Amino acid sequence: MLIVFRRFRAAAGAFFASGNTPAVPLDEPAGGGLGGDGTLGLGAAWRQMWGGDEGTGSADRLAAVYGCVNVIASSIAAMPLQLFRQDGETRKREKKHRLAGLLGDAPNEAMTWIQLREALLYTQILRGNAHSRQFFSGGYLREVFPIPFGSVQPKLTDLRRVRYDVGTNPFKVPEGAFYRPDIAHFKALTGDGIEGI
Repeated sequence: MLIVFRRFRAAAGAFFASGNTPAVPLDEPAGGGLGGDGTLGLGAAWRQMWGGDEGTGSADRLAAVYGCVNVIASSIAAMPLQLFRQDGETRKREKKHRLAGLLGDAPNEAMTWIQLREALLYTQILRGNAHSRQFFSGGYLREVFPIPFGSVQPKLTDLRRVRYDVGTNPFKVPEGAFYRPDIAHFKALTGDGIEGI
């Protein structure tokens, strides 16, 4: 119960913090949890996964920006994922397709669909690009994992196909060169159609 109270107090402190207070503390508090500045201590791995320590001027370190992005990502992620089949002029919800089963379950062992969508939206909104790696089995989608910011480099090949070079990442998504549909790329605004800005 004490941990819940501390997290609530930390969340309230972050919500009412000034614009100069980082939403994610620069120094991880001893033992994790509540930071001395009233923010939640999310740890070095979390900061590295979503863009690293780029200084306190980063947009995601401002409490107001973080709050707005959180509302946008949470609202969109909470929308239901359902599969429909077109039947003449009507649409019917599809429940027997294998993809419907995956959408009703979880994208991977570690996350729910809401958590995956929030992670992708957070990165897309603040960084301009979000990537996920799809794993297939027998021609059907089996798992989906987000790939942390900075681990993917899209490149246009001589055959005008987009190749995604995946590097080392904390989610242990295999490294290598991949193409669609193995990689999904969610772009924000884009000037060249290949990378978001």
